[in-house]
Amino acid sequence: MTCYSATMSNETTKNNELLNVYDAAKLLGVSYQRVYQLAAAGELPAVQVERTVSATRYARDDVLRLKRKRARK
Repeated sequence: MTCYSATMSNETTKNNELLNVYDAAKLLGVSYQRVYQLAAAGELPAVQVERTVSATRYARDDVLRLKRKRARK
């Protein structure tokens, strides 16, 4: 199984809401599978809070930044 977690600094997560894969997908307007693909490609930083992929979390600011970037294309 591929691990989708990327390094996310404590500063990134300290004052930033973490979203689960479904909330990140809803905010981006994509499927939850696409969120995993974006994380695997390094486009969306992710952090695993437990040992399972299902516990991967995405910083809200990073999700919004990616949404703006995708809207400009």
